[in-house]
Amino acid sequence: MEKNKVKIYIDGANMFYTQKRLGWSVDWKKVKDFIEREKNVIEWRYYVGVKENDEKMLKYLVKKLKDSGLKVSVFSSRKTISWELKLECSRVFYFESLKDKIMRE
Repeated sequence: MEKNKVKIYIDGANMFYTQKRLGWSVDWKKVKDFIEREKNVIEWRYYVGVKENDEKMLKYLVKKLKDSGLKVSVFSSRKTISWELKLECSRVFYFESLKDKIMRE
């Protein structure tokens, strides 16, 4: 049986703060293995806003996410992550998923 093709878009800000609040973190390799048993995942994308010059977070993103096979899109901000940056991430989410839908048709 052929697996359904999907693209996965992950809102990094929501994932980060949820994990922080719950006190645990997601093992993206395990998540990928689990989902890819049932679906043909064409692409994994992880979108996140990072404060400008936050080297610690950038190293985390490279090590934990890219090593897990996720494509990381980083939005930088000169100040603490704000609603404007969140809005920009949401807008990119929307337009990239819309573009993917149009390209399939």
